[in-house]
Amino acid sequence: MNIHILLDKKELFTYIIYIYLILYNSITFKKLTFKLLSIILLIIYFGSLSMFPIWKCKKSIFYNYGYIVVFFYSILCVALLYFINTFHNILTYNPLYISFLLSIPIFYYCMIKMLQYFYNCNTSFLKTDTASFYLLIIFIMLMPIIHKYLIY
Repeated sequence: MNIHILLDKKELFTYIIYIYLILYNSITFKKLTFKLLSIILLIIYFGSLSMFPIWKCKKSIFYNYGYIVVFFYSILCVALLYFINTFHNILTYNPLYISFLLSIPIFYYCMIKMLQYFYNCNTSFLKTDTASFYLLIIFIMLMPIIHKYLIY
C-alpha cells in the first residue's frame, strides 16, 4: 500500500514538472501564431491518443467516441495556452489567476486517473511506458530553457 502511494507521488511530481514547463514555455513565447497553435493542437491530440496504448487500456479510445472527447480536450488546452500567453502580463498579480495556475497539475492528475479508471487502464505509472513518455517530453521542453540560459 505504501509503495502505491509513493508511485502516485512520483506520478504527481512528474505531472507538476510537465504542466509547469508547458506553462512556462507558453508564457515566454512572444506571440502564439495560428500556425503554432495548430501544431500544438495536433501534438496534444495525437499525444493524448497515444497515451491509451501506452497505458495498456482494456477499452479502445474509440469506445463511446473518446477520440472526439480528446479532440475537444485538445482545443480546450490550446485555448487555455493562448489565454495564458495573451493575458499573463495583465493577470500576473491576480490571486485567482495564480491559484488557477497552481491548481492545473492537480486537475490534470485527477483527469488522468478518471480516464484510466473509465477505460480500464493499467494505472501503474512506473511499470508502463508512461514515465518514459513524460520524461522525454519534459526533456524536450527543457531544451529551449537550457539553450536560453546558456546563450546569455
